[in-house]
Amino acid sequence: MKLKLFILLTLLLGILACGVATPMPTAEPAQVDAVPEVEEEKPVIIPTASFTPEPQEAIIEEKLNCVELLTPENETEFGESAKVTFSWTIMDNAASYILNITLPSEDIVAFKSEEIEITRYIEAFTQAGEFQWNITALNAAGEEICSSDFFTFAKPLSDGASKESSSDGDSENDGPPPDGDDWGD
Repeated sequence: MKLKLFILLTLLLGILACGVATPMPTAEPAQVDAVPEVEEEKPVIIPTASFTPEPQEAIIEEKLNCVELLTPENETEFGESAKVTFSWTIMDNAASYILNITLPSEDIVAFKSEEIEITRYIEAFTQAGEFQWNITALNAAGEEICSSDFFTFAKPLSDGASKESSSDGDSENDGPPPDGDDWGD
């Protein structure tokens, strides 16, 4: 029985030593000249939100659609005394207007009105030199709708006026205008 066991073990070891042959896939050599086929992809357009600034023409056009200054005409020169009517065109949706006058000292004097004209006397301005004026249109809530361009006017230097003086109560021009008007209000 030892002999049978020996033969059986030898056969078994022989089979195991040889191993069980399992088929292995063989790799094909890569082809160097072959170009893999790629499916052509079409671009996909995905809509996104973007900011497009208004063209400058639209901004300029908006400014042009504000009130147009009428009188006094641009670069008007007044004498030492004059009654000046500031007037402009009406603005749709405007409830009131502010007349802004920039003095030669660069101080700004503002007058509010619901009308499209305001009258003032040039002698009320004690400074001489170049003045600028424009109009700001306001809606019913008092918010600015637009501001016009600027016009200029000039008042000559006189004995009672200087380029640097201001209305401090010492000037002979601080009183009411000669015809007794109440400054146009």
